[in-house]
Amino acid sequence: MSWGEPLDLSKEFHPVPKPAPRGKKKPKPINRVGKRTQAWIDGQPKLKEVFRDNGITACEIGFAGCTGNRFLGFAHVTRRGNYNIEDIADPHVVVLGCQHCHEIVDNAAKYPKDEAEILLQGIVDQRGW
Repeated sequence: MSWGEPLDLSKEFHPVPKPAPRGKKKPKPINRVGKRTQAWIDGQPKLKEVFRDNGITACEIGFAGCTGNRFLGFAHVTRRGNYNIEDIADPHVVVLGCQHCHEIVDNAAKYPKDEAEILLQGIVDQRGW
């Protein structure tokens, strides 16, 4: 082969693989808890003591199908995001309710938000403390 002749590459085969596609980045998990959520987590044991000391150990809402003193949790009068950090665990803004009644108050179509707030606020006002 001399310098003047063209190269015949038709008999050569040197494949180069295509680079792999980059794809999407995987989202990073959220590993921290916000201030409001941490205040709620810290305030729940105190709320339990307050309710137990005042004799409230069963569901205060009491809809049909209520489970009484099983599966209890705290239902806020308004959405938890509407409270500031100091008031989120105040016993005057929560009602002790079973999961069944809490679900009805939060998500049922027959209790819109404003009616649910009136109902829960009435329960808080009836307590007298």
